[in-house]
Amino acid sequence: MRALRKQCNGMQMLTKLFRFNTSIRNSSRTRSGPLQMKLRMQVHLNPMFRQRLRAMAFFILAAALMSPLAGCVDLTGLPADPLAAHGALRVTVSDRYPGHVYCMRGFLGIFSTGMDTFSQTLNRRHIISAAALADEARMQFEHHLLSAEKQRLLHGPLILIGHSYGADDQIRVARYLGHHGYKVMLLVLLDPVTPPRIPSNVRQCFVIYKSHPLTDWLPFLRGVPAKAANPRMTHVTNVNVRDMPVPFHQAGINHINISADHGVQTLMLSVVLRALRDWKLRHNFPVKATTLRNNPRFP
Repeated sequence: MRALRKQCNGMQMLTKLFRFNTSIRNSSRTRSGPLQMKLRMQVHLNPMFRQRLRAMAFFILAAALMSPLAGCVDLTGLPADPLAAHGALRVTVSDRYPGHVYCMRGFLGIFSTGMDTFSQTLNRRHIISAAALADEARMQFEHHLLSAEKQRLLHGPLILIGHSYGADDQIRVARYLGHHGYKVMLLVLLDPVTPPRIPSNVRQCFVIYKSHPLTDWLPFLRGVPAKAANPRMTHVTNVNVRDMPVPFHQAGINHINISADHGVQTLMLSVVLRALRDWKLRHNFPVKATTLRNNPRFP
């Protein structure tokens, strides 16, 4: 009888412990349930956050897959060499201003359609000779400028424009020209990603970018301001379309479409025209054909 009583008491204790554990689990589930549902609702109700995550993941994957080919690939299908596309870019009589404009696309070229559009606008309106080129052709472009200068094919002011990593590389092109004694009248940068310091051989730099406070710590899909190596020699203007008053709607602008945005294109055109008008006033236009190195009044 005593043995049976001990077994019954043991069974009762096990039953109480099982019930106690079950009640604890149920209470923890009920407490964590609303929190989990709240997090799920936040993720579900924020499609922009999910789209940005997908875009970032796609860009990282594309960069990882295409990085071995980054030096020779431009997915636009256009000639990378500006000489092949526009010959020697000789200044024609129909152009309103002498000089040359080179617009550099970003990584792989697929997100920088505005560079081609802007160069076509300058040529169609006969404002100044312009050409678009691939970011991957930077070194080839530098050698092209030096060879064209030796042949005395570059006359008037030089304007360099770039988007994304193409903006970063246009700064490097300007620095390369400065090492050889050449000057750049205007440097226009759209959403530079990792911009070096603007060299002192650049007279004026105009930066158009849009900040993204949540993702600007990433070295891609962003736009950041630029700084001059010597502020006394180079005037840098940074325009953040997110918080500065601009004469166009900027809510839908992002890193991918900023170069093709109509308002940004109009702002770039006004900047280029203003710089060319100032150059015309300083040089008592028209002037004789002179090279970049030997022109004492340039820029």
